[in-house]
Parts: sequence; structure tokens; C-alpha cells
Amino acid sequence: MGGSVDLELQTTFAELQGKVIDTQQKVKLADVRLEQLNRMKKHAHLTDKEIMCRRNVYASDRGGNSQSTRCLFLLRTTSGMW
Repeated sequence: MGGSVDLELQTTFAELQGKVIDTQQKVKLADVRLEQLNRMKKHAHLTDKEIMCRRNVYASDRGGNSQSTRCLFLLRTTSGMW
């Protein structure tokens, strides 16, 4: 009787370990996707700023009321900045 309980506990524990590993892999995948989305969001934000700067330049070249500003945004890793 005691041996069957131990075997059942081992089986259940092995199943739980498998679920833990599966969940950890899913979390890592979600983290990677989140990082990609954050990079895409940052890129879109910088692109939007660049477009707005170019619109201001274009409007001032056409005699609009906007002041001319020239903008350049570079996306670099933090290790490449220093």
C-alpha cells in the first residue's frame, strides 16, 4: 500500500514539474514578445516625431506659420551610447 502511494506521488510530482517547465517557457516567450512590442512602440514613436518635424519643415518652406526645425533621431542600444 505504501509503495503505491509513493509511486502516485512521484507521478503527480513529475506532472507538476512538467507543467512548471511549460509555464516557464510560456512566460519567457511572452517576455520576448513584450520586448518586441516595446521596441516597435518606441520605433513608431520616434518615426512619428520625425514625421512631425518634417511636416514643420515642409510647412515653413511653403510659407506656413510653423518654425523650421531639423530633427534626427537615432535608435541605439544603451551599450552603444557610451
